[in-house]
Amino acid sequence: MRIVIVGCGKVGTSIATELNSEGHNIVVVDIDREAVQNLSDSLDVMGVEGNGAT
Repeated sequence: MRIVIVGCGKVGTSIATELNSEGHNIVVVDIDREAVQNLSDSLDVMGVEGNGAT
């Protein structure tokens, strides 16, 4: 399943970790470039820097 998660905070990271371990294709969106980079480096997810609300 393809899933988009807005936010790379504690909740977004936890959700991304769980769904990634289940084999889903994950895209994470956050305005914090460093958070996006850290998450995409540690998990098999695509990271996008941007505002997921607009």
